[in-house]
Amino acid sequence: MGDEDTKFSIFRQHLSVPDQERFGQSKPILRKKPNLTPLKLTIIASELQECRIYRNEFQCLREYMEVASIPELWELILKRWVEDYGWNLKHNEATSDMVAAGKGLSGWVADALCLLCISHCGLAEDELLQILDMLGYRNHQKVTAVHWAAFRNASKHWIQEKPNGLLCFWHQSLRSAVEHKLLGVITPVRESSTHVPQNTANHKKTHFHQVLIRYFQRQTVFWRAYQELPWHMKMSGSWEGLCSFVTSPGITDFISKIHNPSLWTRLHLVHYWDVLLEAGCDVSEAFLLSVAKIEAEQYQRIKKRPMLSGTLATVQVTHAFRYPSNGASDACSQVQLTHALRYTSHSAVDPRSQVR
Repeated sequence: MGDEDTKFSIFRQHLSVPDQERFGQSKPILRKKPNLTPLKLTIIASELQECRIYRNEFQCLREYMEVASIPELWELILKRWVEDYGWNLKHNEATSDMVAAGKGLSGWVADALCLLCISHCGLAEDELLQILDMLGYRNHQKVTAVHWAAFRNASKHWIQEKPNGLLCFWHQSLRSAVEHKLLGVITPVRESSTHVPQNTANHKKTHFHQVLIRYFQRQTVFWRAYQELPWHMKMSGSWEGLCSFVTSPGITDFISKIHNPSLWTRLHLVHYWDVLLEAGCDVSEAFLLSVAKIEAEQYQRIKKRPMLSGTLATVQVTHAFRYPSNGASDACSQVQLTHALRYTSHSAVDPRSQVR
């Protein structure tokens, strides 16, 4: 970007009102770097609003201007965030989880960024703080609301809260920087395969997936568990756990009680079945055992009051799986299964049926 006025305009619009008055002091530094992209200018301008609390902002500006690429710029900013807002656990207080996480930039800020990076749909603030507590940041090492607010204020332009309350990265460049600098992986997290041999970097990523598995196994909000738990089981290669989850009576019951399952819900259920089939799991047999358990429970209810429609629907689902139509693919059968589950009626209305 060679137009100086345009460059200054982009830079100024991302500065706060007090910073506008100091903008003139930054002009000489900006003039020395003619080839600045809008993204780089935006990142630097937003960072200058916060770095002065702990550092000399003009020294930071000079350092940021010296780097040649966006990834290198994010590395400097991640380093500042980790050093200025976070801390490491003392060795005798570190849990086995922390030891497994490996070396490099570390501390609760780095851990929080890694957790956000590998989450499926994002994480809520209270979830992140609870997970950090699990990792050992408790008592006098606890990440308090004040500590968290300071970091959130510094990263507010790049870590934003969605309408559902979940935090996520606003720009792919930050996600990529966290993957490479903090997680140490080359392949993007969402494109990585569980069949790739485990090296040190993959082990660190797998470690954080396992941490989230343990957390969401305790989760009382069923929908959040459905969003996150099977994803982390898949990404860490926990096939037995994934098979047990997606074929459990609870999941079967949950899906059947949603009046109109979203496309996201249905596609992910089918996706996890496909993954399990590729991994060689006998997922059909596991599901039939789950249906049998539901049928047994419904039979007990029938003794108390008529539930013919619900029983008939369950039998139809079981029949569809035991006797699939000729030439039907596994994926098609799974779609039919998901569709059929919608019609497994129950006399009681479960509060979870209100979601989505």
